[in-house]
Amino acid sequence: MDASKLNQYQQFCYELDDIIYHDQEMDNILVWVLNRLPTLLSLDRILSFSLKYQSSILSASGQKFKSAIAQLNYPQEQIFSCALEESALCTEALARSPASTIIRPQDISEDLQEHPLFGWSSFGSSLIYPLTRMNHGQCIMLGFFILQSSVPFDGWPEEQLKLLRSLNSRLSSGIFHHQALGQIQSLVNEQTKQLEWSLGVQKKLSEKMRHQIEELQRVNELKDEFMSTISHELNTPSPP
Repeated sequence: MDASKLNQYQQFCYELDDIIYHDQEMDNILVWVLNRLPTLLSLDRILSFSLKYQSSILSASGQKFKSAIAQLNYPQEQIFSCALEESALCTEALARSPASTIIRPQDISEDLQEHPLFGWSSFGSSLIYPLTRMNHGQCIMLGFFILQSSVPFDGWPEEQLKLLRSLNSRLSSGIFHHQALGQIQSLVNEQTKQLEWSLGVQKKLSEKMRHQIEELQRVNELKDEFMSTISHELNTPSPP
């Protein structure tokens, strides 16, 4: 790899780290990646496939994902929703993960039913690259990047695979980090609501107690007045 391309790759990683650190929305980060990679890697287009689990990915081991969203950035940013089962090749790639899969037009059989979004036969080669994260010894599938080029590759260029490995590490860490922050924020919000409710109850109880104390003071004042009146009458001699 020449020095110029290496510098571009390094700059991409620096900028990605900065965006992950400062942006709280993973969708924004993903759009940035999708907009940068085609030019950086001389691709015709790139799609991302996000797998959605039934609960948090922090405990996703053994779960079945419930849906997949394909996000296409070329020729314009669009979001498509489709079941993973609509692509036999993506389903096969899922079974092979975390290994990546290269698809060429000659690999596409005539009877293969595929969602038209992918357009496999329109490109010289496509790479399905899994986005994964190890969690408690389990490999968690977060999605795919689908890189498509008019250039036919028997083997994907190693320098691009190296960048994709770095991208996978950064994005998957960012996804887990942001999900953890989201859960912490949700917990803080819930505890804040409980504290506000508790303070509200205490305020109402304090107000009720204040009224009771004031009422007791009034009763004591009436009692004192009554006792004073009785004492005065008892100490006042009766007329002859």
